[in-house]
Amino acid sequence: MAVQGSGIVAWQVHEAVAPEPLVVDEPGPGEVLVRVQASGVCHTDLHIRNGAIGTLPILLGHEGAGIVEAVGPGVQSPRVGDYVIMAWRAPCGACRQVIIELGGPELTIRLGNLNGAIGSPLTQLLKRPEIVIEDFAGLIAEGYTEFFAEIAGGAAEGGHAPRVLSAAARNEMKTVETEIKYAGYLDQQRKSIDRLKKAEQRLIPDWFDYGKVSGLSREMNEKLQRVRPRTLGHASRIPGVTPAAVSLINVYIEIQGKSNLAADSRR
Repeated sequence: MAVQGSGIVAWQVHEAVAPEPLVVDEPGPGEVLVRVQASGVCHTDLHIRNGAIGTLPILLGHEGAGIVEAVGPGVQSPRVGDYVIMAWRAPCGACRQVIIELGGPELTIRLGNLNGAIGSPLTQLLKRPEIVIEDFAGLIAEGYTEFFAEIAGGAAEGGHAPRVLSAAARNEMKTVETEIKYAGYLDQQRKSIDRLKKAEQRLIPDWFDYGKVSGLSREMNEKLQRVRPRTLGHASRIPGVTPAAVSLINVYIEIQGKSNLAADSRR
């Protein structure tokens, strides 16, 4: 028997919403009917209403608390009268919605039990070496329909649609995957480049003595003494002066500077 209720439905993007009457069917196999006592509208709901993710129309308020009024065939728990809390993501790791959100049945079979991954951001899952961004093509396509307009697909086994990525979409996704998987290495590289840029601009003091730099070859020492570069960048562009030599000069600027300060303080 259908139940009369009310809820907030987003019908169109950016359209104003308000409570409206709803008719809820009696629970089917594996379903539970809950009389909601409290439900909040979170930012996910706002993103859906604004057209950033998901599809419309949709009943807003996917998190809440209430009392079980009826259960469908095959439901052992919860029972009628139980107080329950409803979460936006099922924690079972096996139902259809979880499988879709985690990248499709192929991903589930390949990785085995994904219970430990439930609630993790997709970026965290993508850092796993066995996962590639194509595993999430379906989910990403649902959230960015305009970008994935070139994706085509037909019905497949289990109701899942295979998706063929265009070359442009695949290249863009691979760029994102590289940035996520190798974020640590890329960050180190960026820091090294920043340090190098700052080091290139560092002035070499007039008092600097190349003869006291341990590790410079006689040939490099003579070139540096003759040219007297003004900056480390200038020194790095002198033929025969290696990056290792420039690094030594950078270190010895500090060493000789501290020695000079110590000598001045003793006078």
